[in-house]
Amino acid sequence: MKPPVEHGDLYSSSLADGDLVVILDGLYHHHLAIRHKEIMDAMSRGVGVIGAASIGALRAVELSSFGMIGVGEVYKWYQEGIFDGDDAVAVAQAGSGSTTSALSIPLVNIHAALERAVHETVLDRGSADRLLLEYERRYYPQRTRGFVIDAARKGGVHGFARWFAAHTNADPAAFDQKRADCLRALDVARERVLANEAASRSPSRISPRSAKVSFVDDGRDWRTEFERRWRNTFTEDLHRRLAYQQIFNVRFPRIWWEYLNRFCPGPAGDPGDRLRDHVIYTLGESAAVWLKTELGRDRITHLIRPTPDLSDPEHSALLLSEESSEDRSTVAGYLAESREYLGRRPGRGLRNISEDQCLRLLAGIWHSTDITTECGRRGFQSPRQAVIAFKPFVIGFLIATVSAAETEESARA
Repeated sequence: MKPPVEHGDLYSSSLADGDLVVILDGLYHHHLAIRHKEIMDAMSRGVGVIGAASIGALRAVELSSFGMIGVGEVYKWYQEGIFDGDDAVAVAQAGSGSTTSALSIPLVNIHAALERAVHETVLDRGSADRLLLEYERRYYPQRTRGFVIDAARKGGVHGFARWFAAHTNADPAAFDQKRADCLRALDVARERVLANEAASRSPSRISPRSAKVSFVDDGRDWRTEFERRWRNTFTEDLHRRLAYQQIFNVRFPRIWWEYLNRFCPGPAGDPGDRLRDHVIYTLGESAAVWLKTELGRDRITHLIRPTPDLSDPEHSALLLSEESSEDRSTVAGYLAESREYLGRRPGRGLRNISEDQCLRLLAGIWHSTDITTECGRRGFQSPRQAVIAFKPFVIGFLIATVSAAETEESARA
């Protein structure tokens, strides 16, 4: 079992074709929640995804047409339109070290209690609907056990208040539909794993369709620039290593030009023709002559700036083709210097490094005042993106620069 899922978890390289993920609870509110397209990315790589109980149920409803499997009552309630807001599964929690405890009751669990009360004739349908509406109006952290009981009393439904109090006193998880759905989802996952194992031993005995969770690609272009940037951010340390090459490798413009020739979006075929076709398609027939001159190539890199796919081994191998072991050591050293420096200064962070300061430093590193052109030649989509990539290295770079200057001064003395 893993902690609640959060943005980036499904981009992990540890997930491979044939793996099965069960999404239950997730971080939200003050954290980035898991996004739809990272689930789609995992499914497109052959990872099966089951959702239930909480954010898993929400995402399963939203992505069912793409092959995500929903399990349980909470999933069914969202599918039927009984709930449509994420607050219905939200729980306020109090953190205490490595553990958390719930301070509120999720609305789906309250709904489960109301449905059971109707079934046991503690409530009639009209009273249950009115109570649910009252609970829905309350902000989710305030949906406590005490509020559930008090609201029922104030609404004149004293029988339900007594019944709910008695059941939850005897068993705090008496109406925990989320927990029940979690257990059901794990059972479904186990059944599928066993079915896959049986299918691999004797394919003729079981339908692969019932065992394998497949991504449904309907042809929609869901792999946007934003999705690729998210994915790159979670490719371990590759995005940092690439940023170092883009900033500090004097020969990186040549590598970037080769990258455009080999991987620029466009029709397959000879690499040279691929870029030419893309230039003509995006910039017009007359722009083809730009391929013949250095000034023209600078225009092309300024106007055509794809985001690399670092999860693709061919892309990353080319972009890091000149990386040395010393480069990797320097990257680690710069990042460590930054962490140590900021760790000694509470309240300070990379946000305190100004964009103007970064641009001045980049101009010195690149020996160029035309930052915009140089950014294009190095694969940055804008000076701002270059600044964002540079900031984690700034402190380490400055410390190393000062240290080298002091060493040189000592040697001369």
